[in-house]
Amino acid sequence: MHLQVHRLTRLVAHLGFALVILGVAVPVTAQIRILPPTADLHPVPVPVAGSLPAADPSLDLLHFRNGDRLHGQLLDASPDAVARWYHAEAAEPIAFSLVNIIGIDLGRVAAASPPPANVAVVLTNDDLWHGRLTAMSGDQLQLDTWYAGPVGIPRVMLRRILPRTSARSVLYVGPNSADEWQQPGHQAGSWQFHRRSFYARQPGMITKQFALPDQVELSFDLAWRNYPQLQLALYTDNLEQVQGNCYMLQVSGHSVYLQRGEDRRFHNIGGSTSIQTLQRRSHARFTIYLDRTTKRIALFINNELVKQWVDGADFAGRGNGVIINSHGQGPVRLSNVLVREWSGEYPSSEPVVARDQDVMRFINGDKVSGRLKEIRDDTITFETAFAPLEVPVERVIHIELATVHAERARRRSHDIVALLHDGGRVTFELGQIGPTTMTGRSENFGQLEFVRAAFRELQFHIYDETISRPRDEGWDLAPDGAGLPSPPPMIHFRQAPHGQ
Repeated sequence: MHLQVHRLTRLVAHLGFALVILGVAVPVTAQIRILPPTADLHPVPVPVAGSLPAADPSLDLLHFRNGDRLHGQLLDASPDAVARWYHAEAAEPIAFSLVNIIGIDLGRVAAASPPPANVAVVLTNDDLWHGRLTAMSGDQLQLDTWYAGPVGIPRVMLRRILPRTSARSVLYVGPNSADEWQQPGHQAGSWQFHRRSFYARQPGMITKQFALPDQVELSFDLAWRNYPQLQLALYTDNLEQVQGNCYMLQVSGHSVYLQRGEDRRFHNIGGSTSIQTLQRRSHARFTIYLDRTTKRIALFINNELVKQWVDGADFAGRGNGVIINSHGQGPVRLSNVLVREWSGEYPSSEPVVARDQDVMRFINGDKVSGRLKEIRDDTITFETAFAPLEVPVERVIHIELATVHAERARRRSHDIVALLHDGGRVTFELGQIGPTTMTGRSENFGQLEFVRAAFRELQFHIYDETISRPRDEGWDLAPDGAGLPSPPPMIHFRQAPHGQ
């Protein structure tokens, strides 16, 4: 035991950790608390000491207040006690106070494929839930989720219902590890993977083969130092070089153009387009929509349409590959990549504002105002000043709830933010974290038990504005939150009962 404690102490000292247990600073040799062996010491299979490489995507990652990090495996945790942590250099679990932990990246865990969702729900605190809408009537929306079971959300806590957002098949969400994408041998090392992002410090490309459908949506976050210089080869049949039969989207500084690639020759489709959105910015959300049948390609940046192209010739793409090629001199960061089926309809750039009445928008762009009465049996009942409407859910793309009576869940000292692999976000007062589940409660949904494998990141001390959240070393490129939904006007926090 003494030898293994000494090895871990050396490791901690080597990494420069300054750990604090239960909020009290102590010498480094006393900072490690080894728990005594118990019958249920390892409730989940734990690898043999020394067998977990730091780059293993199944590893969890602790983030401390002082910026230090530690790979390992989270065994369990509770808000008033400690987080038990397995590390390859320790024979027994280590206990860390949650006072000094600001976040945990949860490693990838094999899980059954979740059933397809048919709705996305945005709450007044910006939480985002995906699931299957079972009903909405009176004061509550009923959602069925694979990661939390049946969920009832009070109407006053709802901001937005997006009935068609989640119905499409998701092909990919990432990046989650370096080996998900390939780099041709002559360019190996030009892109580096770190904390669910790829970084290019020099020109080079990453490639991936997909089973692309006829209608597809590809979106990602891009951050840059000087200005963006990016090539995207879509539906390509050549993953070794940017010379395949494909469509090539070129982003160069503040302009963009599309090329058709065929037999190693490229021809412009139309002229270049100036991108005013990128001026005086260092990051943006790019979304590309492609339709093989109509030969339409469209680019949206930060949810605004930049350009639509229509190819008058045969569809150029002869494969299902995607190449992302950075060919500028400044560094770039690629993150939050999403590939999924596309419905064929572009999202509306016009904001939906609902103050005194609910607003419902149809897939053809029409919208009506009034009151959402209920959703049942795939039918929406919506009352207007002229007549009640009964509309199939499949014809509606957006319902914005009136803010005049909206409320927002009270903040609790043990609240955490849990980010899901599907892009969702849930805020709740932490109960317990176990090997496979988590428990928590909120005025948004009551008491729930969550499937831990559904989540990719946990954030602690979320209301402490003095905390600097993890950024990637040497890359001051983290988005500043622009473009994220902000709370609407006239949102009222629930008042705590007397005595609380």
